[in-house]
Amino acid sequence: MTDFSRTVSIQVFEPGRGPQDAGPSALGPPAVEELGGGERQTFSLDRLHGRLRERFAAPSVIVDGAYRAVHLSEGVGRYLRLRHGEATWDVLRLVPASLRCGLHWALGRAARTGCGVQVHRLWVKLEGKQCSITLRVRRAPDLAPDLFLVTFEEEELLPPLQALPAGPLPTNRLTAEPDLVRVHRHDLVEQYEASVEELKESNEELQTINEELRSIAEEVEAGREELQSVNEELSAVNQGLKDKVKELIKLNADLQSLMAATQIATIFLDCELRILRYTPAAVALFNLIPADVGRPLMNLRHRLTCESLAADAKLSLERRTSIEREVPSIEGCWYLTRFLPYHSPDGRLAGLAITLVDITERKAAEEALRQSEGRYRALVTAGGNAVWRMDGDGKALLTLEGGILAPHDPGHPPDRAWLLRYVHPEDRQSTLEAWLHALATRNVYNHDHRSLSARGEYRHVHSRAVPLLDAQGHVREWVGTTTDIDALKHAEAERHRREEWFGSLIQNASDLITVINAEGLVRFQSPSVERTLGYGPADLLGRSIFEFLHPEDALRVRAAIRWVRSHSAASTPVECRFYHREGYWRVLQAIGRKMPDGGSESLLAINSRDVTAQKQLEAQLHQAQKMEAFGQLAGGVAHDFNNLLSVIFGHAALLAPALAFDQSQAQSLAEIRGAAERAAALTRQLLAFSRRQVLEPKVVDLNAILSEAEAMLRRLIGEDVLLVTRLETRLRPVRVDPGQIAQVIVNLAVNARDAMPRGGTLVLETRNVDGGTPQTAIRPGRHVLLTVTDTGCGMNPEVQARAFEPFFTTKGEGKGTGLGLAVVHGIVQQSGGRIRLESRPGAGTTFQIYLPAVRGTATRPSGNQDLTVVPVQGRETILLAEDEDAVREITAQLLEAFGYKVLKASSGEEALRLAERQHGQIHLLMTDVVMPGMGGRELADLLRAREPQLKVLFQSGYTDDAVVRYGVVHAEVTFLQKPFTPQALAEKVRQALDQPQANAPGMARPFGERVCPDEAINRLE
Repeated sequence: MTDFSRTVSIQVFEPGRGPQDAGPSALGPPAVEELGGGERQTFSLDRLHGRLRERFAAPSVIVDGAYRAVHLSEGVGRYLRLRHGEATWDVLRLVPASLRCGLHWALGRAARTGCGVQVHRLWVKLEGKQCSITLRVRRAPDLAPDLFLVTFEEEELLPPLQALPAGPLPTNRLTAEPDLVRVHRHDLVEQYEASVEELKESNEELQTINEELRSIAEEVEAGREELQSVNEELSAVNQGLKDKVKELIKLNADLQSLMAATQIATIFLDCELRILRYTPAAVALFNLIPADVGRPLMNLRHRLTCESLAADAKLSLERRTSIEREVPSIEGCWYLTRFLPYHSPDGRLAGLAITLVDITERKAAEEALRQSEGRYRALVTAGGNAVWRMDGDGKALLTLEGGILAPHDPGHPPDRAWLLRYVHPEDRQSTLEAWLHALATRNVYNHDHRSLSARGEYRHVHSRAVPLLDAQGHVREWVGTTTDIDALKHAEAERHRREEWFGSLIQNASDLITVINAEGLVRFQSPSVERTLGYGPADLLGRSIFEFLHPEDALRVRAAIRWVRSHSAASTPVECRFYHREGYWRVLQAIGRKMPDGGSESLLAINSRDVTAQKQLEAQLHQAQKMEAFGQLAGGVAHDFNNLLSVIFGHAALLAPALAFDQSQAQSLAEIRGAAERAAALTRQLLAFSRRQVLEPKVVDLNAILSEAEAMLRRLIGEDVLLVTRLETRLRPVRVDPGQIAQVIVNLAVNARDAMPRGGTLVLETRNVDGGTPQTAIRPGRHVLLTVTDTGCGMNPEVQARAFEPFFTTKGEGKGTGLGLAVVHGIVQQSGGRIRLESRPGAGTTFQIYLPAVRGTATRPSGNQDLTVVPVQGRETILLAEDEDAVREITAQLLEAFGYKVLKASSGEEALRLAERQHGQIHLLMTDVVMPGMGGRELADLLRAREPQLKVLFQSGYTDDAVVRYGVVHAEVTFLQKPFTPQALAEKVRQALDQPQANAPGMARPFGERVCPDEAINRLE
């Protein structure tokens, strides 16, 4: 075996010189000349050394950290095997199988320890014979720490001991054989001991590796479980995202369908007035093509004769308010154009919507109406009425025709006094006010008064005049008629006397007493109908009750009438819905009996009782309401919607007398009023559910509310549920809205009833509590605790966690809306209280409601009060600040009709200027809470600082939270919620003017007569 551990020194001398002539430079760098192929090649000694080591040293291979062979020496191919299939440089796959395990272990140990490793006596078959191989693995840390040198060294095996030949052996042979045996034995012992040590080390390393593998296996198992959990979570999130995507796709499809189906031309712009989308109806008006999306509005050529379209759009965005214009097109059509800014869900201004509604037919109808009025005047002139004309400012009498008035005296100059000369002295003041109001507002003049007739006597007449406008909208002249209604007035007086005589017998009855014939025509109606349904008895006389009945109840009522007619001595109860004059349904519980003597026709007497409140409380469980889904949107929508409804209510009141003689149009007007009432009710419902309604809190005794509701609750929960009340005798008063707290009690009682399908016990308990605990989450202080406990099925923790969520219900489909407890939670929170829930499955449920106690005297809840007589007539001066033009105008008209002098301002700044010019002659400031620039509260504070006597009435279409943000808190000031009816306006104005002097020291008592709101509206018309 060649030993490469020895150092071989090679010296090379120049020709002609011996070793003795060699200097220090003779050793380096030496060179060797190699002759071959007729050429001389020169190598450096280092290169020669490397070549010689590769050729004569043990075969070797250089392996990297991934066990790949990166360099092979000469002769190493003897120990490597190339296999069929995919080529590889993995040294573990290249060496024979008998060397693979030892090589793998040696490489691993050298990599871990950094020391050289050798493995002895690895047997391998080479060239048909068994060979013993020693593997040596060395790391090269200085040159390449990631590389290893593997050498294959064949060991020389001692020849087997041969049999000694016969005869005497040579002495040297006998001496040498034991020495060889001892050397061989010594080598075997050393190899055995080295093998044992290596096996021990290998065993320890294998144990360490086994422990590491176990740890890795445990980590892999934990990682697998964690990955499985993450995968499940990702699957759930992915499914949720898929559902959201489907919902968005559906919503987008609905939006596209809506835009495609609408007949209103609409263009949506961004804040830079670039087109985002448009409806098909806008294509023709603006000559749009799909490529126009993204183009600025001012670059479009439209078919409207309006040069300020882009300017109006820009102005609407800057002011963030809507703008309306009536714009003609080049074809002669008219469009109502509205610019409306819209906002993103986070409240930022997102762009502008332009809508164009075709009003060509309406314009044509207005023109036809003007022509019709001309023909109507001609028709009236042909009759027996008096017809007269005055100039535009009402000073000069132009003509007077007809014989019912005293002839005009040409000796008197034509001025306003001409009319007063005919009017009864007691009617002159009201007649003059009505005429001056018509001149100021350019509205139709309508007035009943007593006038001097041609026979020299005063008779009741009805005067009506309309203004004729020129092309510029100015009043050209007034055309009026005067009709003799004296016989009608006397007939009405006689009818009133008879009604008072008969009504004195039943005027104290709270129930409705109605007499009808077999067809349902009303022959008599008690006065209580006005308190219950809003109609006067005369409004129903001669009319069928089926005009006011809900269509779904008509068949049941007809059947009851037939049954009563066929059973003279019997009566039958029936429930039905009756239409209220204000536009909503009232539930009546009626019982009828056939009258013994009806004269020429069969009559039935019906006694009806209003059970609407009871039915509403019983049905609250089933009423679905929207809430926080429209949270951010509710305030703005309610404001705009309430402003529109205020205008509708006001103008409907103005149109009522004009359409009184046209039944079809009067019915249409009634439908308008009803629709407006329902719209207002819808707005209130939205605000109640989202906790944005304006509360009317009062200091009340909670025991009194429970006592009054006890009878209704017993009917509501049924006979199989025992109702127990435990009321503390000296319960502290609380400040709440009585109606809202009653709704809380009803909702909780209904929930308890549904939780006890087989009966049980419902306990209502009140008591005083002090202090707060972390468990109750209430503030320290005095509270009143209302506890509602049932013995029902109870709730598990999962249901309790979601009990107050909107639309969450455990009832079957169609049996619950999931809003009962959500409404309870909203009312309690808005009232400043807290609610707790305790429940266990099978052990019942307990709700604890903590309400802050207040000091003061509780007022008992009162029923409906008769508010039809209110002080609405006055002469005070009112400063009206309102930024909505339509609302400001109709409000001013109504206030002037009630006799007030009105100063109109479109902003807080303008109101300040008007107030400065009046020098303290303003009795009441009526202002919107939220206005551009200076708000209503700021305006009131500034004017109060100058005039402490000034009284203030706030109005707003915003919801409660917006009103509070602007500094106006409910129940602390006089507040009028939009939309409002003329009656509500009159009552609130009078209430503000009549409020105690503590709020406005030094204010004189207002003057004026008490009249019915309807009469005040008639004066307006």
